[in-house]
Amino acid sequence: DLASERMRRRGGREGEGEGQGGEEGVGGRERWLRTKPASLALQLHENLKSKMPSLPWKGERARTSKGVIREVKKGGKKEPRSGMSFPGAVCLAGDRSGSSCVDLAGVGVRKKRLAGIAAITAYAVGVYLNKGDVARQKKGVFGDKKKNTPEKLLEGVLDGNRKNVIRLVVVFPRATGKQISKSLDDQIGDTLRRRGEGECFESFSKAFEGEKFRKGTVITLSSKNGTVTTFIDGRKKNAVHSEALNSELMNLYLGPATITQDCRQDTLSSLAGFL
Repeated sequence: DLASERMRRRGGREGEGEGQGGEEGVGGRERWLRTKPASLALQLHENLKSKMPSLPWKGERARTSKGVIREVKKGGKKEPRSGMSFPGAVCLAGDRSGSSCVDLAGVGVRKKRLAGIAAITAYAVGVYLNKGDVARQKKGVFGDKKKNTPEKLLEGVLDGNRKNVIRLVVVFPRATGKQISKSLDDQIGDTLRRRGEGECFESFSKAFEGEKFRKGTVITLSSKNGTVTTFIDGRKKNAVHSEALNSELMNLYLGPATITQDCRQDTLSSLAGFL
């Protein structure tokens, strides 16, 4: 009887151990089945998420992508006094036909005198014109070959341009959007207000609000059929429809009373090639 009782107790303990081990084994497998696939799925999701910034249409990347503007290096040049480089042509990304492309016509620098500081180079400027617009002006304006001068051709382009780009590359490292906006206001703001385009100019100026520039920051003022679109380092800031605004901007950098005589002279040299 004593032996039987010992056998019974030993068997009970073994049975309990097997039962516990069985429950533990089954529970472990169940937990693994429940958690492992989820863990793998989460890990896969995180891996994919970490790679998402490379897609230009996702989140922050969409705002900082430089894919809006496509640059064509061929035919470009370096502005000699600032050392800033300008591509030979600028196009809208995705334009396979080239219809949005404009070609570099001239480069120069904007000098600015600050209080207590000698004149500084604020930014380099490059002006891009559409060859088709220039060709149409040449054909339509000139009847007498003796009057075929680069100045006359430039005057016609400024009066009737349909497509152009003004590209500013910041040189002064502490420049701010407020300073650029005020400088433009000082030059063309009052004229536009007198022409009844003050509201358009204010809308245009908002593109520079809160911006702090570094040396090399690129400001692109792209105009097509009277709509001026502002990009800062490839980020589209706004678009304002105002033919008067575009006209004043073009005359500011290329007109007879330009603030960048070197850019005007360089453009005249380029236009001489059309004649």
